[in-house]
Amino acid sequence: MLLTELADLVSYLPAGSALWQSVGGPLAISDAIRAGQAVAHTIQMVAWSEGGRKGPKPEIAAPPPYAHERREQERVMTRKAEAYRRRQQRE
Repeated sequence: MLLTELADLVSYLPAGSALWQSVGGPLAISDAIRAGQAVAHTIQMVAWSEGGRKGPKPEIAAPPPYAHERREQERVMTRKAEAYRRRQQRE
C-alpha cells in the first residue's frame, strides 16, 4: 500500500475514532460529544445570563491537546518533580 493510499484512508476516518483520539486535537472528539458540549454550553450561557451575568462568562470546552503537547507537558512535569525531589533531599 502506498503512503498516499494510506493517507486517503486515514482522511476518511470519522472524528472521535481511535486514531484521532491517540493523535489528539479537535478531531479526537466525536460529533456526538461536540454536540453535547454545545448543548451544555448553551444551558450554561442561559443560566449565566438569567442569573444577572454574575461571575465569569462560561467558556467553550477546549479540544483535547495534541499527543506531542501532552508528551511535552509530561516531560516538563517530570523534570519539575525531579528538581523538587532533589531540593527536598538536600534539606
